[in-house]
Amino acid sequence: MSADSAPVLANSTLLTTRQITKCILSILRLLSDVQSATSCAARLAGV
Repeated sequence: MSADSAPVLANSTLLTTRQITKCILSILRLLSDVQSATSCAARLAGV
């Protein structure tokens, strides 16, 4: 591996990490939305 490709590799790794973090955050947001929707439905059902 040449010294020139090292910064590029580090940059793409950083980008991938950022994308993974963004995905995890959106999944967590979706889960909390589902949770609040479920509790709302449970309240409507009178459970």
